[in-house]
Amino acid sequence: IRLGAWEHGPNRARDYEGVSFGNDAVVYDYDVSVLRWFDRFLKGIPNGIDQEPRASYYVVGENQWRTSADWTPAEATVSSFYLSSGGRANSGHGDGQLLAAPEEHSPEDTYVYNPHDPMNDSGEREPENLRKYELRNDILVYTSDILTEELTVAGELSAVIYAASTGKDTDWVVTLSDVNGQGDSIRLSNYIVRAKYRHGLEAPELLIPGQVEKYDIFMPNIAHRFAVGHRIRFSVTSSSKFVAFPNTN
Repeated sequence: IRLGAWEHGPNRARDYEGVSFGNDAVVYDYDVSVLRWFDRFLKGIPNGIDQEPRASYYVVGENQWRTSADWTPAEATVSSFYLSSGGRANSGHGDGQLLAAPEEHSPEDTYVYNPHDPMNDSGEREPENLRKYELRNDILVYTSDILTEELTVAGELSAVIYAASTGKDTDWVVTLSDVNGQGDSIRLSNYIVRAKYRHGLEAPELLIPGQVEKYDIFMPNIAHRFAVGHRIRFSVTSSSKFVAFPNTN
């Protein structure tokens, strides 16, 4: 398993969309390692590659490669973060908080989704700055306190949200981003799910308007170091028009 800081397609560049990943972001013997893998597992040649660490991943922000016996990294500690607010988490100027421990009481957050005015971010897995989109009131934004220590996150992520809609269907778009000292919100991982497929693609079921449902949402792999002075941000909204046609609900 090799996880690099690359666009769609492996080992292509040292930077992307104005973000530099450092000179070591490319693997100079990448093709050799691929051939060694095929030699071992297709031709049965005992070249030792199966004795090397199973996972190799590049930590963006630290700009170094790490290895592990497995992916998600075997040495990783699973940590949870929790959403909280005073009931006005709308936009980056709202009161949404991302906490290391759940609060006993926290009111619900609501927003009005208009399919005629969807979110028009790129929707791709690129380090896009989401700052201007987070000014919208139809996005819920939850931000951590300023970090006083570095935090490295590596592995498969997931988001669990409990949500209701007044419509018979809707989409949920969840995003993890890194907020720097200038307020830029750089996307790290995001995903979109259609509510009617909450029980699986083989079992579509429309919503009962107003009924709270649990959504366990996969989020793509990352390996990223949050620097001191930065903040962690999680957001929820209902559209990303360049990924999925806006849901009419």
